[in-house]
Amino acid sequence: MADAGGCIELFVEESGFTDSDDGLLLKASNILFRGMWWCKLREALLQMIAGRYKMVREVVDVKEFAQDLVRGREVALECPPQMVQLDRMVCNVALDNAVTNAMRHGCQKDPQVKLSVEMTKQGLQDIHDETQGAVPKHDMTDESGECTTPVEVRFVVRNRANPNRPLKAPWSSRQPSKPLPNNGSRPTLSDGLGLQHISMAANTCGMCAQLWQQDAEVFFELSFNTTTTRERVLEPVQESRPFPPGLNILVLDDSDIARTNLHMRLCKEIPTARVTVYGKDHHEVEEFKQEALERGNLLIMDENLHLSGESIQGSNILMELRASGYTGFACIRSGSSSAADEARSLRSGAQWHVGKEVWMSDLLRQLRAEYHKFRGKGKSRHE
Repeated sequence: MADAGGCIELFVEESGFTDSDDGLLLKASNILFRGMWWCKLREALLQMIAGRYKMVREVVDVKEFAQDLVRGREVALECPPQMVQLDRMVCNVALDNAVTNAMRHGCQKDPQVKLSVEMTKQGLQDIHDETQGAVPKHDMTDESGECTTPVEVRFVVRNRANPNRPLKAPWSSRQPSKPLPNNGSRPTLSDGLGLQHISMAANTCGMCAQLWQQDAEVFFELSFNTTTTRERVLEPVQESRPFPPGLNILVLDDSDIARTNLHMRLCKEIPTARVTVYGKDHHEVEEFKQEALERGNLLIMDENLHLSGESIQGSNILMELRASGYTGFACIRSGSSSAADEARSLRSGAQWHVGKEVWMSDLLRQLRAEYHKFRGKGKSRHE
């Protein structure tokens, strides 16, 4: 799916096609994006069912998170730019099901689905979070020294109700879990499975999910207590954070499409850099390692390389390079962005782990921010 999306990006870039006539290429790209996320959500659900899922809260730009959630869907969005701590996977499981239900079971002609995100600063007394314990309701400092503010976050999905199938009773994830009746009055797909997934995700992380109807509108709400940070949301400002001249950027990927796409994009966005791609065979992997140790400044590596029937992990190659003295920036791309995958990448010495579902334009913008952060720590050869 990542390669298929890459093909679309390459075609649009090389042909100058604007996709303004019917938007089919953009629609195809969005479908691929959603498909890659659904694969990740399925893996997370299986872990929840087996009782093996471990909650991982990370600092997320909630506006970018919400934009990805509604991408390719006819859903209005109202969300402030704010850095918030949340479990990206659990929130996606619950909200993806909520948005799907709203579009599938709402008014058939015009469901008017809207996602809004609301944040309320907490007071001075303490509250209890089932997964985090007592959460002080005043500004505080986290382990990294970042000033944080306790808030309640509410994701609200609303849609016009189907007049032929009104919601019979309110629902909450805190109720005993039981499937809705599947009889002749309800379509086969409406068997309560989506609500079961939502309940499982919410209860895994101490969140509260609710569903109710008010007049002609149906509301879904996912709420939880967390913290915001005062870290500024990074904007895609190119000139204020230029890459230093003369960077030697090395790409390692077993996909010819990914290599071509990355080479084209990097050369265009960073014209002062020297970009070289590797990964066709084992010989090129060895060339990549040698070049990285001798002249490399910025590495972009595929986590899963499949060459001549053998699987090689990019994180293992990076650990080898770090042990041999590589001190530059390293990024690992992977089709899987679970907490375990990201943790493995960071343990291997990567500064950044990014999923392959991320568009190349977004990847480069985020890469600029991550590399700027890296340079700020004084670890670049090009200070």
